[in-house]
Amino acid sequence: MARRGAWTPARNNALLANLGRLPTNPSNTSVLMWGNQLLALAEGGPPLILDPGSLDTIGEENFKSGLGLLSFFSAHPKLDAESGELFSIGIEIGLPFKLNVFKFLPTRPSVVAQKCSLALQNLTFLHDFAMTKKHIVILIPPWICPLNALAKTASGGALVKEFEWREELGNRLVVLRRSDLSVVVDQTVRPPFSFYHTINAFDEDESSLKLQVAVYSASRLAVEANFSDMYKSSWSDETRCSMREFRVDLVTGDLVESRGSIAPTGASTFELPSIHPAWVGRENRYVFTNAAFPSSAPFMNCVERLDLRAPPGSQGIDRATFGEACFAGEAMVLPRVRPDGGPQGELDAYIATCVYDSEAHTSFWAILDAANLAAGPLARIKLPTHVPYSFHGTWVPDETYILKQQSDGSS
Repeated sequence: MARRGAWTPARNNALLANLGRLPTNPSNTSVLMWGNQLLALAEGGPPLILDPGSLDTIGEENFKSGLGLLSFFSAHPKLDAESGELFSIGIEIGLPFKLNVFKFLPTRPSVVAQKCSLALQNLTFLHDFAMTKKHIVILIPPWICPLNALAKTASGGALVKEFEWREELGNRLVVLRRSDLSVVVDQTVRPPFSFYHTINAFDEDESSLKLQVAVYSASRLAVEANFSDMYKSSWSDETRCSMREFRVDLVTGDLVESRGSIAPTGASTFELPSIHPAWVGRENRYVFTNAAFPSSAPFMNCVERLDLRAPPGSQGIDRATFGEACFAGEAMVLPRVRPDGGPQGELDAYIATCVYDSEAHTSFWAILDAANLAAGPLARIKLPTHVPYSFHGTWVPDETYILKQQSDGSS
């Protein structure tokens, strides 16, 4: 999501300050608790290690240099809740350009367990990917930075401002086996479509899988123009997302869209989709979205739960709104332990979202029951100051934070 000075400091009134500098990583897009460390993420470089109490920056996490000298690290790594394995991707700057795919194990979290490098024809921007129980699924859109434009960044330009949409290149679809990161599919698919976020993916059978994506209706240029100053831009259904599902044939490499929308009728356009973390890589029934209702809303102002198996004509949408001039953020799904000790369902969870009240210029956390969003917040937690609207977050169980403090010798 492009902003002024992205990946190179703006350096006001200092024309030559960025001359010859490599692009820097804002580390401002998402966070991850991994290996008992809190990591700040953005796909402009390696993660930054933060102190979970003070949020002071400790340093870069290079995973003992297994990432590579100039390799990025995704803001959307994928964690398998069952196996504990973590996967991530990252563009590597250099000729030839590469897309690296990383596998991490819970038993050795500080090193890269496996790495696969895919050659790229152009420097591209990739924010997200998907994972099934057996596969890694990567869609690379034709949002590229030509070599002649890349040279401008050496003279102080912001890298993100040099990207352009190349329709004729199509989307590149790559599917890897999770077991050894070997290539199953590497195909060009046309026409291309623009997206930032995947929703989920799951294996259908031995020869196919399903991929869910949050796709923009508007051109990538229109979306990027809005993101360049997102708080002053006019947003609409075209510059927000709708849900699309595709079937990937693992034998032929074909990517075929499911007929009709799989989202229930009346679903609002959205961004920042989420699902129950235990269903990442499994067939999910529910998707939670940061949505705009009604569609004329200037920003996303609610949280919706979409039932993908709702019969036609039935009510498949549950929605939480937060009042006039209040704008919700990403819906984080916090699994809840069942009192009866039974198996966890997709709706055995709380939803946490950070809400900005634009009239009071304050923010609060809203905690909702995933099974009944319309009932409104179970709790509102007022924050001492406002929080900038949008971007991603994460959660950790209490005991994780307590263990981190104890390991550091703090109280």
